[in-house]
Amino acid sequence: MLVPNIIYAIGNKGEVNHCTNKLMNLVEQIGRYACIVLMWFPLMVWKFGFTSKIAMISYFLGNGLLLLICWIVFFIFIKGKSRGRALLRKLAQIAVERECGRLEWWCLDWNKPSIDFYLSLGAKPMDEWTVYRVTGETLKKLAE
Repeated sequence: MLVPNIIYAIGNKGEVNHCTNKLMNLVEQIGRYACIVLMWFPLMVWKFGFTSKIAMISYFLGNGLLLLICWIVFFIFIKGKSRGRALLRKLAQIAVERECGRLEWWCLDWNKPSIDFYLSLGAKPMDEWTVYRVTGETLKKLAE
């Protein structure tokens, strides 16, 4: 990101490229939270981890930080023994350490065991959001 800033400065007689600087700030913020995107936890003899396709960072009024982790896919090699709880506890520790306002994740409506588990942790289901999807011919038509 430094090279585009230098090239811009040379071409524009030292003016600051605010767009690139904002982009650089965003890249730096994402870098700070990269451990959220891919993590491995050694627990006892086994290891498990998760990946996320998207990690978004948003700013609210007062510069409060929200870390929103989307599409978390867990790969747990042994069920039970509180591994899911340990993973969420670690994520919560990181969120608190980095002054995030909340930790969010998604769960399918039919996955009652997971819903019960999340409720037991004190998580609250959100009803403010609706997921929309376009597929097939509708997607192609939208793309035109």
